[in-house]
Amino acid sequence: MFHCEEVIQNKAGLNFDLFKDKDTGTPYILSTSFLITLKKPNGKIAYVARSLKADYELERKTALERLEIERRYWQSQNIDWGIVTQKEIPVVKAKNIEWIHSSLYPVDERGFTDEEVNYYCYAFIEKLAGSNTSIRNFTVHFDRLFIMIPEIKTDKTAKIS
Repeated sequence: MFHCEEVIQNKAGLNFDLFKDKDTGTPYILSTSFLITLKKPNGKIAYVARSLKADYELERKTALERLEIERRYWQSQNIDWGIVTQKEIPVVKAKNIEWIHSSLYPVDERGFTDEEVNYYCYAFIEKLAGSNTSIRNFTVHFDRLFIMIPEIKTDKTAKIS
């Protein structure tokens, strides 16, 4: 966070010295896990800040002090801020998202050449343009047709092995 001490108007009860190097007095860099940009239906941009913490960290005085500094910082910026612990994130859903996001790795790690990726992209766009089915059904059909993936039925709330 930038210039917390200068930005936060209400410093009552905050101990910034906990977040400075004891020898040099240099402030530590404090950060928030996520600053999320949202586009509202009216087209305006809004921001939401979230700090991820393990629930046991919330029992530590220093962690609570740091979170209070974060809260006041984001409040001074008129940005909604909150804490998220592992209790708010279903483990199975998180693992499923992690599995899905593995597809973001470079194509060579997934066994495709650049030419194959281009071929499949163009084929996908061409077939999609002439389709009137849902995107979900379309992608399942496309995978079976072009990539030869066997039919997989999955429940997103059940663990993927």
